[in-house]
Amino acid sequence: MYKRTLTLIALGLVGLLGGPVHAADKPAGENKPAKMAPVSRVVSIPSTSAASVGGTPVAKVAPTALEKLLGAPSTVAPVKTAPTTSAPTTSAPTTSAPTTSVPTTSVSSTSVSRKKPSAALRLATYWGKRHGLSSSEIEEQATAIEEAVSRTRGPAHEGHDIPDRYAFKFRTLEIPKGSKRSAIILRSNQPAPENLVELAVAVKKVGIDPKAVAIINLRAENNVEASYVRDFADASNAEEQLAGRFRTMNLRILDHTIPRVEQVLEVLKVLSDPNIKVAVLHCKAGRARTGIMVAIQRIVLDGWSVEASLEEAKDRGLRRPLQVAFVRQFASDWKSGKIKLNSSKTTEKG
Repeated sequence: MYKRTLTLIALGLVGLLGGPVHAADKPAGENKPAKMAPVSRVVSIPSTSAASVGGTPVAKVAPTALEKLLGAPSTVAPVKTAPTTSAPTTSAPTTSAPTTSVPTTSVSSTSVSRKKPSAALRLATYWGKRHGLSSSEIEEQATAIEEAVSRTRGPAHEGHDIPDRYAFKFRTLEIPKGSKRSAIILRSNQPAPENLVELAVAVKKVGIDPKAVAIINLRAENNVEASYVRDFADASNAEEQLAGRFRTMNLRILDHTIPRVEQVLEVLKVLSDPNIKVAVLHCKAGRARTGIMVAIQRIVLDGWSVEASLEEAKDRGLRRPLQVAFVRQFASDWKSGKIKLNSSKTTEKG
């Protein structure tokens, strides 16, 4: 009866907001969802920061603001110097003609050092080794990180990239039979303030308290909807006041990259919280960062296979090798029991 009620709620929401409904989003040919491992204590995984590389001590580098945000270790291999060379002194052979000497020449001892890799390259290299990326994929990932970091300092950081209200698009993920989640997911791009008000009115009409709606922002560029919700709470307009009751969460995941494991666990906790009936899960475009979270919840909560969840994610825009590898690694660690879901914090890093 409870599942039927949630299905009716989903249909009512979509009827009011105009988005597509996908009854259970169950892939064709899938077997019944696998039984979930029981919730238990988190097993912490020690960080993998080697003390040496190839027998040579590793030089410690102070973590940058970027590394603090992403949680990667700040160690790099030592810089090698070219050996000093010296050309031998030579003199011309003596002949019957007057003796002449060729001036002695030598190459001065110089130390040639390589340029220290950027923070983006260090992070890409760390992730690449952890997730089996090729050298070309690591270089491409480093470039993508640098581009994403530049946007955290630009107009996007101040919320100037919020789309027009009519550019808001979402996809409804109903709760399939046997799922461990409690919330209907609205997978979307960045909503405009007007979209939040429209959503509040829609959920109220189908009998859902706006307090049971969670807005999960995965963007490191901004956290604008938290300020929108605060402003709506003090608004004089009754519809805006409804939007002021939403719960908000900002997980600050840099575009083109991967989340930390504890960030994924926070999303899973919200989606399986019986007090949350609707969760708006979004990044900027609703493709990569959102795709990672949806794929993992498909595996952990909905009981899908890894391949089925990744097929859906790729169809929705998940492309980067690092992000695909992260989903596979998380699924493997979950199956082996290295990662577990409960109220405790985990030290496992992405």
